[in-house]
Formats: sequence, C-alpha cells, structure tokens
Amino acid sequence: MTGCVPFRKSVLIYEGKEKFDEKVASYKYINTIYRLQPFDIVDITFNEKDPTIRQILESTPTNTNYLNTPSGLYVNGFRVNEDGTLDIFNIGTIKAAGLTIDELQKIVHEKLREKYPYAEVGVKLVSFKISVLGEVNNPGLHYVFNERFNLLDALALAGGTSEYANTQRIKIVRKIGEEQKIFKLDLSQEKIFDAENFYVWPHDVIYVEPLKSKPVNTTFKQITPILSVISVLATVVNITALIIYRN
Repeated sequence: MTGCVPFRKSVLIYEGKEKFDEKVASYKYINTIYRLQPFDIVDITFNEKDPTIRQILESTPTNTNYLNTPSGLYVNGFRVNEDGTLDIFNIGTIKAAGLTIDELQKIVHEKLREKYPYAEVGVKLVSFKISVLGEVNNPGLHYVFNERFNLLDALALAGGTSEYANTQRIKIVRKIGEEQKIFKLDLSQEKIFDAENFYVWPHDVIYVEPLKSKPVNTTFKQITPILSVISVLATVVNITALIIYRN
C-alpha cells in the first residue's frame, strides 16, 4: 500500500479517455521573450571579406585552452556588466541589459558598419544554463544550446522524472529584473503547452516535487531488513523452544 502511486500523479500530459481518440491536438506557441540581464555572457562573431579588416576584427584575445567547452564560452565571451553595459572590442560600450539578442545584434551591426561598411556580425547567448532539481534522474546544472527550450526538454536533459515525481507540482524559480518569482506548473495537464511559462529562461531553477508516498516508502524500505532479522530470530527461537519442549 505504501508503494502505490496515483496514476494521475505519475503520468505526463494526461488528456483523459474521452479525448484519446482525437488524433491531433493543436496548441498556440507562447514564448515569453528573454531580455539580457547583468552577468549574461554573449558570443559575438565578426565576418568581413577584406582579409585585412577581418584580421583586425578577429584580433580579440582568445584563450585556446578552453575552446569548445562551457568554460570557453565564459572565458572568451562578452560579459554584460553589473550596470547593464557591454564592452565590445573595436566598437565601444553598449547598453545591453533589457535588450533581446536580436535587438543587440542589430545595434552591434549598425555600430560596426560605421567603421567597416561591409562587415557582418552574429550574436548568440552562451550563458544559457538551467538547474534541474528534485525528482529527476540526473539533477544538477545543465547547459542549453537552444533558445527555444521548453520544460519537457529540460526534464529530458535531466534524464527524465523519477518514479516518485509529482508531475502536478513543478516549480520554476526565475529572476526577472530585481525580483525572484516562482511559477507553478502542472505537467499532468495537456493544456500545459498553452502555459505562458512552459518555455524556460536562462538561469531558471526547475524543481520537481516528490510524491507524498516517497518518504513513507523510503521509511518502509529502511525498516524492512530489520523486520526480516526479527522474523528470522523469532523463527529460530520458536524452533529452539519446540525442540526443548519435545525433549
């Protein structure tokens, strides 16, 4: 009885029997736009056909010891300062906090072309990491290389939910400006795809709560060996007493 888990609390995207025969379900894509915040890291690449200008643009110091690693993204990327500004080699200082990646790329591109009319630029957010905690098979810090990343993707990245995960109680801790907000989501509902916070942001902390049956089951598993030993000892005592009585 302690090991029983309600079906509705263990299943993801429960649609109900009456809707199962519907072959296609359509949901509107809702993605809250992420805007850069202090301490974000962005990767900025330049492209220019003229080899002389290209050499100037690519002359930003690079630590090759960390290339192609998450550490390399941090060491070689451009950091948004605490005051929200971004210092870019050969361009200057830009107010980056509050901008989307596309808006930042447009500004950098315009400023770059003031000096180099035919230069191109690419901007990517490389500090997209999330923490997934609680009832998942691989909890911890995970790096994301996809700007359109949803809650199901995050759980898959963390190895999926454990057998004691309460899919009806998932929390997302998110920093918005100077505030920390907690959003509560129910993954057992099919309408989760319409939820405004279904898509995760950089630095989100996702916590999957355990079912109430977990501590009971865990305690039961802990005392089971003790009960087994007591049972064996009781059997030995009974057999010994029976032998003594017969003699």
